[in-house]
Amino acid sequence: MMFFFNKFSSHQCCLCGESAKLTGEHKIKASTLRDEFGKRMLCIGQNILHLRLAQSSQSKRFKFKTRICEACNTDRTQQADREFDRFNRVAHEIIINGNDSAFIFQIPRYIEGSEPYLNLFRYFSKLLCCQMAEANAPCLKRLSDFAIGRSETNYVGLSIRNDQTYINISKLINSIKNDNVYDIGNLQYAAHGGLSVYGDESSGIPYAFSSTLTIGSIQYVFYMNLAEEEKYELEMEYPEFFERCRAQLKKAMR
Repeated sequence: MMFFFNKFSSHQCCLCGESAKLTGEHKIKASTLRDEFGKRMLCIGQNILHLRLAQSSQSKRFKFKTRICEACNTDRTQQADREFDRFNRVAHEIIINGNDSAFIFQIPRYIEGSEPYLNLFRYFSKLLCCQMAEANAPCLKRLSDFAIGRSETNYVGLSIRNDQTYINISKLINSIKNDNVYDIGNLQYAAHGGLSVYGDESSGIPYAFSSTLTIGSIQYVFYMNLAEEEKYELEMEYPEFFERCRAQLKKAMR
């Protein structure tokens, strides 16, 4: 009997399990892309050498293949979406001015437990649910319940840092400019990290899932640790995914 996960199905919403009116969810919010890039040409790819043109911020290339239902995409997560846009603008202003990212959560609006604070973490919970579904992983109930407002308890951790890829590409762009070869303009960059799994070095048993979101120079790292009961259910009820995680962990540890 399953208690902590819901089995993944491409025909159901990965947040609530409903099958009616499924829609696409952005890997990086369209409004966030517009805030960052305006109407500039957008490209997407795994690295700077393998980029493809996206027609707009609404391009299917910016969306998960996994679907969520219309109710979750609007009523249940709309406040979380809007709060992330607001938070992202505040975060950029604070970090660009040289302040530590921890200062953001000293602002009264984002004090732990406040409604804006919870909505912000609901946004990252939704993204992590979508990243797990994209990897054909079962859905963590306590994660999805919080994402859509069925729970008031946040289980997601968050850290904010400078994106190393952004730094590396910026150095490359500056070296090209300094050599007066040609002007490739200012760096406009956004990225997501897919799904990462963390596990015990000796047993290979997964104990956390995480992902990243980068807007400009700022990278958000968000993650959730598994309870012992969840680890057990993952192994017993979802052996194929469990072994896939272990194989990936062993490969990474070589």
